[in-house]
Amino acid sequence: MENRKLGHLDVPVIGLGTARTFDVEAPAEIALRQQVMDECVHHRTTFIDSSPMYGRSERVIGLTTDGRRDKFQFATKVWCSGKTQGEAQIAESFRLFKTDYVELFQIHNLVDWKSHLGTLERLRDQGKIGLIGITHY
Repeated sequence: MENRKLGHLDVPVIGLGTARTFDVEAPAEIALRQQVMDECVHHRTTFIDSSPMYGRSERVIGLTTDGRRDKFQFATKVWCSGKTQGEAQIAESFRLFKTDYVELFQIHNLVDWKSHLGTLERLRDQGKIGLIGITHY
């Protein structure tokens, strides 16, 4: 798999988006997503993008990458209003992913970016986030 630079990260040119596709709950569906992650590792497509707005995707990613977190790069987003709610949503993403580090944390659609930027900068300075980004449609 070819890689490209994203800030200081080397990321595969093909990543895995998890909107809708990882928003599952049944054990059989999670097992199928485990197979998808196995194929991602095999083909070195290991940049995984998610968001709290993608339903259960962050939880399923945490389950299917458990024990091999070092093989993946996570990207997710904060998408809410208010500093306190944003901090809670960010903390929940870390918990669901079962990780203490996220390679790329983005402010989704610039929603309340002034409230979230300071939190993300603090987490980056603490070594818990690699890069800060924004998304917009």
